[in-house]
Parts: sequence; structure tokens; C-alpha cells
Amino acid sequence: RFSLARAAVHAALAFALALVLLILFALTQYPTAAIKGTTEGITGEWLQSLFTAMLRMSAITAFAAALGSSLAMLGRRTALALIGVFAYLFIVESLISAFVEGIRPWLLAINIAVFMTGSDVASGPHQDFTRTTASAGFILLAYTIVFVALAAAAFRRRDFVSS
Repeated sequence: RFSLARAAVHAALAFALALVLLILFALTQYPTAAIKGTTEGITGEWLQSLFTAMLRMSAITAFAAALGSSLAMLGRRTALALIGVFAYLFIVESLISAFVEGIRPWLLAINIAVFMTGSDVASGPHQDFTRTTASAGFILLAYTIVFVALAAAAFRRRDFVSS
């Protein structure tokens, strides 16, 4: 329960902090636009799309916090989380993507990109699949659940062995 609560708290705090910072950043841009530029085109629909994008970015931040917390708990070091995610995203996932085409729709970086942009299609070279924003979000949620569960199991096993 401790590891689950820890990951949940990290994710919730990261979500809230990211959302507050994004809102503050957006609010700091308004005076400049009003004085030096124009606020023409700022409609309710535009504000809704902006807030939806902020919620998606905050959700990705929460996912990253839960993933980092879980990896740090698995490896008993924060460095494992930082080095592990960097190595996976920039080395392992690139190699997998280059040699195994069928697995691309399930890779972490592609699903983060689809979820972040809110577009329903991941387009680009060698990407002939369709991924909706919702399905990318569910895949990221599944990855989060798997890593949190692995961390909880590892913590429970270590805690049981050490006691």
C-alpha cells in the first residue's frame, strides 16, 4: 500500500503543480497580448481547447511522476529512474522502432506525442497507423499501472524479506 500511495501522491502533486504552472504561464501572456498585440480570436472555444491541452500536458506530467517514482522504487535509487528513462526513450525505443515496425503504435514516445498534441493520427515516416488521443491516454495509463504494480510487488517482496 505504501508504494501505491507514494506513486499516487507523486502523480497527483505533479498533475496539480503542472496545471497551476501552465495556467499561470497562460495568464502572464494575456497582458502582453492585450497591450502590444491583439486578443482578437480569443473565444470560449479557443479557451476550452487551451484548457484541454493544459489538462493533457498535466496528465503526462502525472504519468511521468508515477513512472519515475516507480522506477526509483524498483531500483532503490533516483538515478535509475533518470538514467533508465533516458536510455529507454533515446536508445532502446529508437532501436526497437527502427527494426520492429509492428510495435511502433505501442511505444511510449509515440503515445505521448499523440496524447500531447491531441491529434488522432500519428503521421510521419514509417508510421501508417491511426491512434486516437483517448487510446494513447489509455495506453499510457496501462504503462503507469504496470510499473506501479511492479514497484509495489518489488517493495512488498523486499519489505517481507527484510523483516
